[in-house]
Amino acid sequence: ATATLPDGTTETDTSSVIVPINLDPGTEGFFTTVKTASVTEITAPGDIDYTITVTNTGTAAVSAVSVSDPLI
Repeated sequence: ATATLPDGTTETDTSSVIVPINLDPGTEGFFTTVKTASVTEITAPGDIDYTITVTNTGTAAVSAVSVSDPLI
């Protein structure tokens, strides 16, 4: 902020504040997770490869996302 004082001089002052943003994953929805199989039909025994895609659908930046699948 800059102000002109009654004597005609100007004074400048700066300030900052940190405001936490509380996001609620229950209502905001942060991620969409899709698990896709490499095949659409099983005709014989064999391996099936899966791809797990995680998309950030929220408004906050995220990093170091980790995925674990108990059904491997």
